Amino acid sequence: MDSVRDVFNFGLNWNPSYSYSELPKGYSYDSIPAHWKAMLHRVEPAEKGIPYAKDIYVENIKATNAQEAFVASGLDKSLLSNYVFTNCTISAATIGMFELTQGWKFNNLVLDISKKQTQLKASTEKSEIERLKN
Repeated sequence: MDSVRDVFNFGLNWNPSYSYSELPKGYSYDSIPAHWKAMLHRVEPAEKGIPYAKDIYVENIKATNAQEAFVASGLDKSLLSNYVFTNCTISAATIGMFELTQGWKFNNLVLDISKKQTQLKASTEKSEIERLKN
């Protein structure tokens, strides 16, 4: 990859407005296609609609001239857990951010970060963040 915004972007709440559809004005429920009707139904109970992303393995990625190496944002009820990165080389302006992550491992990760971040946003395991800073 060359000159991408984010080398890795993992987000569970990518666009909440798509999760709560409403029928646009001027349409009648009886005249819309079946797939529109399906989109209008709320997930009950709400816990069944919570996305999960875990046990992800990434290998042999090379990225240059990126803006951010990582953008990772889980949910309070669904952490991004057990991600493993092996043999990855990343050149980026910033490390990025980690929110609501757990159990990330980095094996032979080479980072070249050109800008100093004043604060690394994180709610992940401290040891993994410290490994990324070095």
